Amino acid sequence: SEESVLLLSSAAASAKDRDERQAAQSALYSVAGNKADAKILAGINDINISEDAKVELIQAAVQRQSSGAAKALLQAARASESKVASQAVRALQSVGGPQDVEALAELVTEFPGANAENALTAAALRITDSSRRASALLSQYKRTGNVQAKASLLRVMGKLGDTNSIR
Repeated sequence: SEESVLLLSSAAASAKDRDERQAAQSALYSVAGNKADAKILAGINDINISEDAKVELIQAAVQRQSSGAAKALLQAARASESKVASQAVRALQSVGGPQDVEALAELVTEFPGANAENALTAAALRITDSSRRASALLSQYKRTGNVQAKASLLRVMGKLGDTNSIR
């Protein structure tokens, strides 16, 4: 049931050995139902859940390909808990889609660097029309005054194959 989600994430986070952790993770990834997905996504940003358990929930959201995961992960990417934030950004490489490019461009502006760039690149490359990949990045580039953010956005634009980004 969806109630087991939090128990399993805590069990995986506090496991004493690899086999125990993998068993808890496997069970977490296979809990059936949309309510379980909702519980996983809510738990990712729940202040009452431990940092390590949140990391397990982030991995579960990716493994389960939970609908709506990107929204929860974008919020978690801004978490004060460094393990949660970095795991969320890495997870966004897998789940971020065309609809998340603008939000990911904002994230790159707030937190310039390789992990956020990789997540933005992966999402933008999922836009099938290559001439539309860079528009959200160009808008964000024009809005920010942060030199590091501009450099990050330029690095991503260089990987997208959108000729509009070089005009």
